[in-house]
Amino acid sequence: MSKSTKAPTLEELKASTQLPEIHELEVKQPTIRVIGAGGCGTNLLKALLLAKPKFDSALQLMTIDTSHSNAQALPKQIEVHSIGDLGSGKDRAKNVGAITKYLDNHKNFVTEATDITIILFSLAGGSGSVIAPLLAHRLMRHSERAVILIGVADASSKRDCMNTILTIKTLSKFATDNNYYLPMMLYSNIDAGRVAVNRTITARLIELIDMLSNKDITEIDYTDKMNFLRPTNVGCPAGCYLLSVSATDSDDCQDLPGEMGTLLGEGDMVHAALVVNDTGKCPRILTNVTYTGLADEKKFFSTIGTPIPTELVNELNETAERYARNEVHKDNNKQTFDGLSEHEDSSGIILQ
Repeated sequence: MSKSTKAPTLEELKASTQLPEIHELEVKQPTIRVIGAGGCGTNLLKALLLAKPKFDSALQLMTIDTSHSNAQALPKQIEVHSIGDLGSGKDRAKNVGAITKYLDNHKNFVTEATDITIILFSLAGGSGSVIAPLLAHRLMRHSERAVILIGVADASSKRDCMNTILTIKTLSKFATDNNYYLPMMLYSNIDAGRVAVNRTITARLIELIDMLSNKDITEIDYTDKMNFLRPTNVGCPAGCYLLSVSATDSDDCQDLPGEMGTLLGEGDMVHAALVVNDTGKCPRILTNVTYTGLADEKKFFSTIGTPIPTELVNELNETAERYARNEVHKDNNKQTFDGLSEHEDSSGIILQ
């Protein structure tokens, strides 16, 4: 007859068995590079650094411009690329050839690209409004990575207005012709001062990077974040789409009215898709809101998938028509656009 063995008690097991230490798995975070394109983009990058934000992942920082002067006194952690010392002013056509050649000769911008590249620029400027579309085009064409464009629209002069319209057309053409999905955060100087817009962009940029790099957000992982910015797997049509991100303390969340008297979910604080968020220009609540997580008592809300708003394009076109009728006399460049027709450069940039 076999001898029975008494089962050990839980206390005996704990005393005799060394339990392995439990380590939380490290969640992979996307690598991020922020590029300031042109003078406006470089100034926005400076503003980001002055805010001294702290992120869970290190950022790569870079400026690309046609002028050395904009890059003066930049911190050493910023990689500076000056395309000669040409300067573009407000002339988008002036340095297209030089910019194209420089990007062609620096293929490492693409081969060494991070998972996500954020490009800061002015749609109304000279070099930035050319560098940003061309660089985004190369990154999308030659890599499986994501690009986010953060741009400033302007109509304070006839040239600014026309440049903004043509830059939007250029980006839209690149996206639709090549089947790209380009997320954009647009901010307008229309009826808003440059200081207010820069402050808003800095705040939203910090929230965006925080959301993409925050290790405490357990609801979305690396793949979720990348698919969020590249939703090709859901059959989204090619084109430029608005991306809006906001963060708020949990206690400050509130329900906001949606379409047809419905309520959007708690804390849908995604500000005014049309552009300017904090500047109060045409506040509009997006109905396609994604709740992306809760971390350190802060909720992040993001939305993507709303096409570039027709309201902004219509307003720019109407302003351009007012300039043509001489109903707006403020033109900082004192240049005429009469008789100029729209054409496309060999690089794909739509010029006047």
